[in-house]
Amino acid sequence: RWVKIGNGDITVQINNPSNFSYRPFSKEQLTAKAHNFELVEEGNYLTLDYKQNGIGSNSCGPYVTKDYRFDEEEFNWSFQMTFK
Repeated sequence: RWVKIGNGDITVQINNPSNFSYRPFSKEQLTAKAHNFELVEEGNYLTLDYKQNGIGSNSCGPYVTKDYRFDEEEFNWSFQMTFK
């Protein structure tokens, strides 16, 4: 499992299914801006996640079902990044 980013300048190999995002906006900017037209490209940001919990918090509906819960206390996760 791998992904090439940009023109293939960065390659990420991950040992199991994972989530990632690559965008020109920081998490801080995405949180602070109310509309997408307010975003200003400021660099390149790569985020890698082992897993994420499903949507649902029991605040306005049912809690996340077991299949979509992330409740592992221990796990092995590794990745390798190559830069050209």
